[in-house]
Amino acid sequence: MTLKNHLIQIFANIYLISLCSHDQPAKPVRPWSNQSSKYIVPKNKEEPGLFMKELTFYLPIALIVISNVFYHICTKSTPETANPFLSLLVTYAVAGLATGTLLILTGGLEKNIFTSISELNWTSYILGLCVVSLEFGYIMAYRLGWNISVGSVVANVTLGIILIPVGVLFYKEILTINHLFGIALCFTGLFFINR
Repeated sequence: MTLKNHLIQIFANIYLISLCSHDQPAKPVRPWSNQSSKYIVPKNKEEPGLFMKELTFYLPIALIVISNVFYHICTKSTPETANPFLSLLVTYAVAGLATGTLLILTGGLEKNIFTSISELNWTSYILGLCVVSLEFGYIMAYRLGWNISVGSVVANVTLGIILIPVGVLFYKEILTINHLFGIALCFTGLFFINR
C-alpha cells in the first residue's frame, strides 16, 4: 500500500460519518445517551468490524488529546524574547504546508479549487480568527506565569462550562442529572485550583 493510500485510510477513519454508515448517513450519537448506537458502536458484539468501529469512534479524541499535549508543551516553551506574532506566523506557515500536503494526498483537489472554496461558509474565516486569538492567549498566559499543569485545566474546564448552555440552546443537547453533577464537580475543581 502506498503512502497516499495509508493517509487516505487513516483520515477516512477519522471521518466517522463516511466510515460508520453502510447505506445511509450516520447519525451523531452521544456516548452518554440511551439512544441507539448501531451506526457507531453496534450492540451486537459478534458484528464484523466492531473493534474497528470502536477504534474509529475514539480515534479523534485520542488525536485531540495527543495533539493538545504537544500544543501546550510547544506554547509553554516558546522563547519569551520571540515576537509572539512572528512565532504564530511560522506556526501557520507549517500548518498551511501540512494541510496543503494532506489536501493533495487525500484527493481533495479532484474538484476545481474555486468550486471547493465556494462551498465553504463563514465558519472557515471566523475559525481562523479564533485560532489566532486562542494561540496568542495561551502564549501570553504562559508568559505571564500560568503553570502548564493549571492554565490549560482552568481554560478547558471554563470552556466546557460555557459550552453547556450553547449545546442546550443551539444544538438541542440534553442534560441529565449525571451531567449536572459533573458540572458541579467542575465548578468545585475550578474553585480549588484557583485557591
